[in-house]
Amino acid sequence: MDCLIDYIGVKGCGNVKPLSGMYINQLAGISLESMEKIADKEQVTFMGVWKDVQARAWLRLEKICVAL
Repeated sequence: MDCLIDYIGVKGCGNVKPLSGMYINQLAGISLESMEKIADKEQVTFMGVWKDVQARAWLRLEKICVAL
């Protein structure tokens, strides 16, 4: 399931193009600015927020796969 990490990217600031060609901040209402605003002291920037989002999603998917 590690293949899902960075499968969807964050567009902007010279980030690498993800394999899917899709970006989370292409969705309505999700912008770099909004991601930056929710960053805490540990996350620091929008990229820290995105890493945490991916880690939480990975954990949830892992639990589902184990339950199957």
